[in-house]
Amino acid sequence: MQRQRTIGQAVHFEGIGLHSGRPARLDLVPAPENTGIVLRAGDPPVDIPLTLAHLAPSRRCTAVARGAARVDTVEHLAAALYGCGVDNVRAEVEGGEIPILDGSAEPFVNAIRRAGVVEQEAPRRTIRLSRPVFVAEENRFALALPAEGLRLTVAVDFREPVGRAVVDVALNEETFARELAPARTFGFAEDREKLLEEGLSHGASEECILVVRDDAYTSSLRLEDEPARHKALDALGDLCLLGRRLAAHVVIVRGGHALHHALAAAIAAAGDEE
Repeated sequence: MQRQRTIGQAVHFEGIGLHSGRPARLDLVPAPENTGIVLRAGDPPVDIPLTLAHLAPSRRCTAVARGAARVDTVEHLAAALYGCGVDNVRAEVEGGEIPILDGSAEPFVNAIRRAGVVEQEAPRRTIRLSRPVFVAEENRFALALPAEGLRLTVAVDFREPVGRAVVDVALNEETFARELAPARTFGFAEDREKLLEEGLSHGASEECILVVRDDAYTSSLRLEDEPARHKALDALGDLCLLGRRLAAHVVIVRGGHALHHALAAAIAAAGDEE
């Protein structure tokens, strides 16, 4: 029987919000069994569980809200917690957005590993499937198949140099840290002005974004097919809205946050909790 886990001590992060461009602070604090991932934000502070019930409308990120309190861009942190095997934590947020840091989940993973992960007494909660689950959105689709562990197969289709690519990762702590966590958010230079006009990406820079200009990247790739790996990272973070560990083989083609959220909702409706 696998048991729930929390972090060994509090950890602190400071940076800026990717979309707001404003200062953002985050403290991760150990939490008791059966807490789940809870974000504390707002004035006065409100606890917002990272679950589908608290999913908020958003563009280009995943956000959760409760009343007037809201936190944007939670997906990289959520993926890091899942990938490090952390079930219970309180994330205290200032600035309304999780700091983007270097655009990947790696800074979160490194800090969590330094803090240590502590096993608790309660059994870990898992969602399992007895049948396939499928969702589609025009030419995008996502499928979850019954499986023992969590496996992600993610295909992307963009203009060059990103192009078409497929990544396939059987998730555990080591494969996550090695194959997904370092992958950075990416963006196309030609989209910059439009995003700014829409009130997005005010904190974006080459320090936190893998920028694609014309037919080349503006910095060296950290990993082969790094953009596709970042899409897999985003998908994992979005699936954390289930509030449980997931046992499934997830296949996503041309994914995005809305599609990931729809898949999580379909899994929640069809899955069996343990």
